[in-house]
Amino acid sequence: MIGEAERKILPDETKVSLAVENTEDNANLARKNNAEKIDKIITALKNNGLANENISTSKFEIRPNYDTANNNFEKIVSYTALNKIMLTTSSNANISSFIDFAVNGGANRVDSIEFTSSKKVLNENFKELLKDAFTDAIQKVEILSNEGNFLINGVKNIDLAQNNGYNPPIPYYTLDQERMSSTTEKSDVPPTQIIPQENTLSVTIPIIFFIDNINSNSNKSVNQTQ
Repeated sequence: MIGEAERKILPDETKVSLAVENTEDNANLARKNNAEKIDKIITALKNNGLANENISTSKFEIRPNYDTANNNFEKIVSYTALNKIMLTTSSNANISSFIDFAVNGGANRVDSIEFTSSKKVLNENFKELLKDAFTDAIQKVEILSNEGNFLINGVKNIDLAQNNGYNPPIPYYTLDQERMSSTTEKSDVPPTQIIPQENTLSVTIPIIFFIDNINSNSNKSVNQTQ
């Protein structure tokens, strides 16, 4: 019998992936331009509430670009530098303002925004869902035992190795290139709208029950744990 349970849980953590990417003829110039922008972004974020533990580098690369226009795949025509940072904060933090500070500082990519639930919150809800899933299996098997005229005589096995589901929603933020290049005063630009969503946590547990013919022992019944 399969026991199932599911509930919506509020996120308590937010992860934002931001990046600066630029292309120059010289690899060192591409690196230098990125370093200056990243430094400006991190300074702005720290000045507005984030600390070192909230900011980490998730990727850095400098890659050559070849002369593909002329099918000359051995000739390097430019270099692209990529600096990517991850912001990890409470879901109650003003994520919109952090994104705006980063974009104003030179970030030209916002790769993802993820609302997640911490391990503590997941564990607390998982334990409750285990109880609900077990109760669900018991209720289902009782229906079958009544219809099939047999008795439930305990549990043989519970498989907790099954993949249980945790599906945090991942909203996406798209940069408005026209707005980024505009000379409009910042005060005239509305802030980025970021709206957290609930996560879904589900538990599925296969349970093998012992069963007896109802005529073999009329005194046997389901042993339930409330």
